[in-house]
Amino acid sequence: MSATKYQEYQQAFNKLQKLHKAKGIQRIKPAGS
Repeated sequence: MSATKYQEYQQAFNKLQKLHKAKGIQRIKPAGS
């Protein structure tokens, strides 16, 4: 995988994580905690 492709992937991943956090952190927490 090229460095630029990897950076693009990371940016998209970060955007998804921010969306999930905005929707509700409770859903991300493991059931055990």
